[in-house]
Amino acid sequence: MLHAAAQIFLLVGGTVAGWFWDTEAPNFAIIQMAIAVLIFTLFIIVLAFWPFFWWVKLLRRRSGARSARKSAAKPLNRDSSISG
Repeated sequence: MLHAAAQIFLLVGGTVAGWFWDTEAPNFAIIQMAIAVLIFTLFIIVLAFWPFFWWVKLLRRRSGARSARKSAAKPLNRDSSISG
């Protein structure tokens, strides 16, 4: 399982590294591994903070629904118009 995950990250890292470096370069494996570690780190960050983003989105939806309900509950006062 871990071997398969490492191969996937190295495959993606090799693809991205291949866009910018020649695959025949002597340090290509090091660059591939560095990019794979960067992608792995970004993956872990997304997994770690996904509940936080979901929670913020949920709170924004709830607060928007509350403000929409409050504004709908108050009738428009047409007597105090600016037209004078």
